[in-house]
Amino acid sequence: YSGTIAHVLLEEAPEGHGRAAGGNVSVLSPPIAAPPPSAEGVAQKGLVWQFAGQGTLSAGVLKELFETEPCYREALAACDVILKTHIGFGATELLYRVSTDSSISDAQAEGMLSETRYSQAILVSLEYSLSQVWLSRGVRPSAVMGHSLGEYAACVVAGVLSLEDCLRVVCERGRLMQESEACVGCMVAVRSTAADVLAAVEEVGASSEVSLAAVNGARSVVVSGSQEGVDKVLRSSVLSGSRHRALKVSRAFHSPLMSSISDEFEKVLLSVEFRRPVMRMISTVTGGYVSEELTSPSYWLQHMLQPVLYQAAVEFAIANESRSAG
Repeated sequence: YSGTIAHVLLEEAPEGHGRAAGGNVSVLSPPIAAPPPSAEGVAQKGLVWQFAGQGTLSAGVLKELFETEPCYREALAACDVILKTHIGFGATELLYRVSTDSSISDAQAEGMLSETRYSQAILVSLEYSLSQVWLSRGVRPSAVMGHSLGEYAACVVAGVLSLEDCLRVVCERGRLMQESEACVGCMVAVRSTAADVLAAVEEVGASSEVSLAAVNGARSVVVSGSQEGVDKVLRSSVLSGSRHRALKVSRAFHSPLMSSISDEFEKVLLSVEFRRPVMRMISTVTGGYVSEELTSPSYWLQHMLQPVLYQAAVEFAIANESRSAG
């Protein structure tokens, strides 16, 4: 949906497919024509919107859309109002340098886009704004899902959170992760199975600092945790020799290290109103449909700490949404 899937790949895109910023395969390349508009408010059968997780943001991303699509600009402007309250500036100031009196240089803006405290909120703003463009065209999904952070953008589309509450939660989530030294670590994509990673963690006794962070495919997983702990896991007899690649992150997302901010983050979650979704929502925490669960802060704490079950969620979507009437 957004063109990237974070924490996924070790290999180059297959011949004939494009690549998105940061080396991730673009799921929209080669170009795919938009589906025909549906009647207003009517979901299209089998159309699932997937929102990407945290990856590599670059200044100028979607600039042509920003310059030519009023709906996208208006949606980002709404996000900017909220972001300025929580992080001091809007997404457009960093991405498109729209403020003539900004004290942020181009180099500073590029650097800030790589910081968790800013990048998470800006990515969700971009994804929300893209969704508004599709909705303005009469295109409505039968279900939504998100890879890790992308689930927050999906929640706005599904009516679980208001845009204001969503961005406030994401801003605070990013700030807590950025400010906590206990969250500092690494993530490594590994060409192996989830079972092998779990066995390797057990072999080296690193379960308190390393975990399986994402299962993106049968042999496409991510390990996350402290640098020392992850290195031990990769040197284990189970994973030694497995192809792997370090991800460009400074925090160990979806690892035990995130528990250091659980108490503070729970306070943030308790301060907003969660509602049941108004459309079907597929979770990468459970790998299936979720509804009432989304209204509980405990779900969102698990979302931060538990592995991203992306493969399971995609397979569930293919099996169930292709049969759904919308």
